[in-house]
Amino acid sequence: MPQSPVHLTPTTGRGSRRTWPTASPSPPAALTSPSLARAATHAFLAAHHLADILDPALQAVGELTAAACRFTTDADIYVSLHYRGDALRVTVYDGHAPHANHHLAAVCGVRRRATL
Repeated sequence: MPQSPVHLTPTTGRGSRRTWPTASPSPPAALTSPSLARAATHAFLAAHHLADILDPALQAVGELTAAACRFTTDADIYVSLHYRGDALRVTVYDGHAPHANHHLAAVCGVRRRATL
């Protein structure tokens, strides 16, 4: 089955903040999403002369986006990098909706934490 193109569009907010959707061709998020997120992270850090934190940042982004792709039922995940005060904040969201049943939520929470 042919894949449709994957787009990575950075947007710049205030300060040194860039966010982008790592869109995928079909749900769940494509296995290429972590690779796209790592490439965008590399470009972000290079543009801001932050090569000294490149390796740990790429490792964190790769692992977090891979986990997000595993759990999401949506075609998209959200990745945000924010550098301030000598610290890089990596935020990743998946489209996994919270469970209404508290027993299912507890089981799901344990499973998600075990994966990380």
